[in-house]
Amino acid sequence: MLTRRNPRALFLGLATAAASAAAAALMAAPSQAASAKTAPATSPAAGRTILVSSEGHDGTTRMAAGQRPLATITKAIKLAEPGDTILVKGGTYVGAAGYGARPGRRNAPIRLRAAAGERVVIKGTLQLENADYWQVSGINVTRNPADGRKEFLVKFDGGTGWSFLNAEVWGSIGVSNLMVSSSARNGVPRDYRIAGNCIHDNNAVGGAFMNFHNIYLMPGYNSGPGVIERNTMFNSENGAAVKAAGPSAATGAADVRIRRNTITRSAAGVIVGYASRRIEVRNNLIAQQVVRAPAGAKYVHNYNAAVIGNHVSGSGNKVVSTALSGFPRLINNTKDSRTPVKGALTRRLTPIYTAGVSCSGYKISGAAARYGRFS
Repeated sequence: MLTRRNPRALFLGLATAAASAAAAALMAAPSQAASAKTAPATSPAAGRTILVSSEGHDGTTRMAAGQRPLATITKAIKLAEPGDTILVKGGTYVGAAGYGARPGRRNAPIRLRAAAGERVVIKGTLQLENADYWQVSGINVTRNPADGRKEFLVKFDGGTGWSFLNAEVWGSIGVSNLMVSSSARNGVPRDYRIAGNCIHDNNAVGGAFMNFHNIYLMPGYNSGPGVIERNTMFNSENGAAVKAAGPSAATGAADVRIRRNTITRSAAGVIVGYASRRIEVRNNLIAQQVVRAPAGAKYVHNYNAAVIGNHVSGSGNKVVSTALSGFPRLINNTKDSRTPVKGALTRRLTPIYTAGVSCSGYKISGAAARYGRFS
């Protein structure tokens, strides 16, 4: 049987229910807001593939470059956005590349790489500034004789999370084949990696300081961490395979791991200088010292060790588990080093090079194979 409800009681009941619902909503609101703040960001959509070919055309847009290639690496770098992949077809690309690059993001890096099985050579320079989360792989760089003297062939200035991998860089007649630096505009490099490369033949001559290297690190004392690993480096006879020190006390490097590299035919394997700090040299093979001192060279007597501490004032620099061949000493700290590079000789070896000093087939036999790039 249907009964008639009291209108006043019905109104009070509805009001009470509404108040309870409002109170519950107010209590839930803070937790919902907090949940919104902590919710993970959605993954970005996959970027585009930008093709580059010597037969391409630089009038192609980014939207169309997946089907119609660009002609130059320079144009592709300027167009690339976070998440994109620049895929370069085999060939020689003449000129300076790298200007105008946008930064990538941790979850959307920008990749610059050679097409599978193809050899790409930039005949000129590759310079990337503030290249956050750029991954460069298989892009070989050599000097263009028409350019005259350049202080680098590859240079990274600032940038976080970048990497330079699996490339050959050779033939500089300047300060370095590969340089890592900082600037007021681009800041200091952080979380960077240089690995699996063959870096060789700095052919610079002249000067009085034997200051021509394969890798030159001067990213700043607040930079890092950085890793230089499993590279083959040879023929820097007027300098070092790796120098972690600027040209003056105002520049240098910090928090760099130089590990499992094979180094040969250099005046020094590694130089640590000035206030550079926490540079660790570990499990490298440093062999076959060659000193081709330029006329009037100063401080040649310092080049009598695999690792040189030069005017060192930074702390925490050390050599660990490194093998030696053809150098008279493991470490030499100059007399004015206030905090010397520390370490002890791990092993002296006489390695046998089965394929000479070259990038292809450069192997080490016997006990030496426990150290360096191939270990």
